[in-house]
Amino acid sequence: MKTLSVISLALFTSLSIALAENAPDKALQEGQALAMEICSMGPEKDSSMTATLQIQRDRRTEVSIPIEIKLIKGDKGWKSIYQTRSTNVSDSVILTITHTPGELNSYEVKSGTNQQPQTIAHNSTGVPFAGSDFWISDLGLEFFRWKDQRVTAHEMRNSQACYVLESKNDGSVAGTYSKVISWIDKDTLGIVFAEAYDQNGKLLKIFKPTGFDVKKKQVKTVEMRNRQTKLESRLIFDVKEENE
Repeated sequence: MKTLSVISLALFTSLSIALAENAPDKALQEGQALAMEICSMGPEKDSSMTATLQIQRDRRTEVSIPIEIKLIKGDKGWKSIYQTRSTNVSDSVILTITHTPGELNSYEVKSGTNQQPQTIAHNSTGVPFAGSDFWISDLGLEFFRWKDQRVTAHEMRNSQACYVLESKNDGSVAGTYSKVISWIDKDTLGIVFAEAYDQNGKLLKIFKPTGFDVKKKQVKTVEMRNRQTKLESRLIFDVKEENE
């Protein structure tokens, strides 16, 4: 009887392990579906807007760089173009990101007097855009294209019902974050708040949109705070008031 019990227990344990290994990971499935939906959200039509990129160079120095952002709709995807103007502290930069649903983004940068844009490899996009705390990969939301996407919770953030999406880098994308945790608004699928961690698993940056215009469905300012340098960059959009 004891032998039969041991055999039964062994069979039950093996079956349980097999079922656990073959069972679908609900958090992973939900996360991948959510990330895919976010990556497929393109503009309904061509549009453009102006903004100011404010950058803290150190505790006492802050520079302001005018920037124009264009969204251009295509047959299979769209392009987002970030173009800064030349100032006495920085050269002009044109970043073109080509988004194609189901595929990786492609990046091209043209700076200064260079006539030909330079293609940026995916493992080289973890670099500052125009000297700010916004990386090129941030502007392309590259972390939503990593394979490991998991919805870890459903909770309120800034009075909005959110998905908590954990995007993990499996190590294949060097020179960028190890993971990003995003609070995604369930109604708009916009980012309400996000935390980015360095390769050692330490909190590196906080991403926070502020001043949301409900009627225009547009934020007024996006902050990128570097928790390790204690500096921050802000992207301030030129949003006109209704009475203007």
